[in-house]
Amino acid sequence: MKKIIISCLFYLFVINGKTQSLQNTTWLGTNPPSINLFFQYGTDTIFYSTTGSGFQPLSLYTTLSNQIYIFDIPGASFCTDTAVYTFTISGNNLYFLLISDLCAARRNTLLNYSWTKLSTTDIHTLTDQSNSLRFQNPALNGISYFYSDEKVNENTLIKIYDFKGLLLLEKPFEDFQNVLSLEKFPTGIYLVVLENKTGIETYKIIRD
Repeated sequence: MKKIIISCLFYLFVINGKTQSLQNTTWLGTNPPSINLFFQYGTDTIFYSTTGSGFQPLSLYTTLSNQIYIFDIPGASFCTDTAVYTFTISGNNLYFLLISDLCAARRNTLLNYSWTKLSTTDIHTLTDQSNSLRFQNPALNGISYFYSDEKVNENTLIKIYDFKGLLLLEKPFEDFQNVLSLEKFPTGIYLVVLENKTGIETYKIIRD
């Protein structure tokens, strides 16, 4: 029955031709007896919480008309594919319809939870501020100069992903010599991932 309702809402949305936006909204997801989830949609980042505070970055996303494309941030989830859904906002309710998603946990969260809008606020996206790395963001003409603290050493790898989750570059940290070069890549949003024995840190960088 829920799928029939979602399908009807989706077709009504298409017929009306209205553009709907998730940006800068906060939603409560309920699916008893599962734990409640809170999702915040920034300009290009989905943040999550189980308490309604202390939100953490989970995924990058973009929308095209009524379709949403989601790529989970490496280290924040086990989902490595890019998911595609249609979404419909009806009043204070949000509905998703599956197009493509290989991740069972993400499918369960989006399709089986009931999503109710809590607020519309100014939500900050991932920035270049971190305990380990500082860099110019955006990368002007594809070049960003950076510096790091003692947590980053010769055992650290830097990986660069595109928005769809494709690994574009992987090199030891020292090979970069304090310069992130995205000159060979098109303008857009990329993920810079630092990976060593202490863990994983993920950053968003914009290539101008």
